[in-house]
Amino acid sequence: MHRLSLLLTLIFSLALTSCNAREKTQEETGPLTSAYQVVNVTNGGTISGTVKTSQPITAAGIIVQKDQDVCGTSHPNPGAPVGSSAVSGAIVYLERVASGKAFATAPEAMLRQKGCEYLPHVQIIHRGQKLILSNEDGALHNSNFQLLGITEINLAQPNGAPPREVELTKDGLYTVKCDVHSWMRGFVRVVDHPYFVLTDKDGAYSLTDIPPGTYTLKLWRDNWQLDQPKDDQGHVTTYNWGSDFQKQQPVTVASGAAQTVDFTIP
Repeated sequence: MHRLSLLLTLIFSLALTSCNAREKTQEETGPLTSAYQVVNVTNGGTISGTVKTSQPITAAGIIVQKDQDVCGTSHPNPGAPVGSSAVSGAIVYLERVASGKAFATAPEAMLRQKGCEYLPHVQIIHRGQKLILSNEDGALHNSNFQLLGITEINLAQPNGAPPREVELTKDGLYTVKCDVHSWMRGFVRVVDHPYFVLTDKDGAYSLTDIPPGTYTLKLWRDNWQLDQPKDDQGHVTTYNWGSDFQKQQPVTVASGAAQTVDFTIP
């Protein structure tokens, strides 16, 4: 009976270990397949437009108080519109597209740490696409990739470290933060279908070859409003950014038709 009890305990332990291993693997890698199906889109529709602010923007610059020999003493606010009401770097996309065109051939994706900021500030990559992370500064940086506030990957790169390859396996908007220089942040949107686009320097966007149907068109943009409270010695204690801008509206795409959808954000 004692031997039988030990045998049953061993079998249960092995089964539990195997189950936990499978759960951990799935959690770390994310979905292994996508529901999106590539089809031949003929006579698809187009949605284009602009993203602008309702009034001229005055954004506070970033006060730098660490590694000033490398980072300088101040930075322009990387999220702020410059010189016009046009909002570049906004992500405009269709939600939950089941099928459509194939992804365009993507160049190698890069995320540079240069001048103590992330370049580009916002980018879109598709699931499975490699991201090359480089540190071009004479200071230690780390890149803390957070999805829904939870760290997925956190990599340190000291001065002179070689570039590193990162694969983000879960769909969604990643905020990238440097824990050494807390004003540094960037954004990487990992997508499972190609109907996502960044607005250009004029705030313009265009989504093409859309299968006819009814969709939800969405806008996301990080906020450039920044609060930099100081202590009694006049040193910045933290960097508090305003809430992200988000908008959406239903759209119906007709075969071969083009329509314009403009967004205005505060």
